[in-house]
Amino acid sequence: QIFVSRRSGRLWGEPKQLALGGDSTSVIGNPALSPSELTIFYSADLKGGQGGKDLWMASRKTPADPFGKPFNLGPVVNTPGDEMFPFMRNDTMLYFSSNGHPGMGGLDIFRTTFSRGAWTKPTNLQFPMNSSGDDFSIIFNPEEDKGFMASNRKGTKGSDDIYAFVNPPLLYTLQGVVKDDRTLQFIPGASVKLVGSDGTAVEGKTDPK
Repeated sequence: QIFVSRRSGRLWGEPKQLALGGDSTSVIGNPALSPSELTIFYSADLKGGQGGKDLWMASRKTPADPFGKPFNLGPVVNTPGDEMFPFMRNDTMLYFSSNGHPGMGGLDIFRTTFSRGAWTKPTNLQFPMNSSGDDFSIIFNPEEDKGFMASNRKGTKGSDDIYAFVNPPLLYTLQGVVKDDRTLQFIPGASVKLVGSDGTAVEGKTDPK
């Protein structure tokens, strides 16, 4: 179950259980508040879900009010597998871990956005954020594009380790196609090299398209 304790000075008050659905046998955990503190997201195996642990949410009018009726995030986000460790960023982007959506193995970190009254299809964050192991519990710095996550990927000090990450700013993008100058057919596997004015270079190969 999820509990809340309020601090007064240097002391914490008596923990009180939040009413978030289910009963005494329900497994409810991984709480995450939205930046506005008006919505709580959590993982639970409540009746009416998609199977396994699902992501649920409950809202309130002010931070002093109790949370209202919980809602399942639905089949676009939840699967028959497990969806856990939610984190809400900027009141629109929800990050979570799942072993039910197609991924790289174990728990992978996904992102969905609330747009036009619905959640978008979750996007896998891909390598290097995800691995063949379990990758989960991502959080972001509220001011910068960096944060922390946990993983049991190869190279850990034991079981689950904490990793820090930084997303460098995207200054520009470049896209195009490589074609045969006579047949005008696409050339897969062509080497493309981008050289910067400072001498740095990035290389890649074209795909079939």
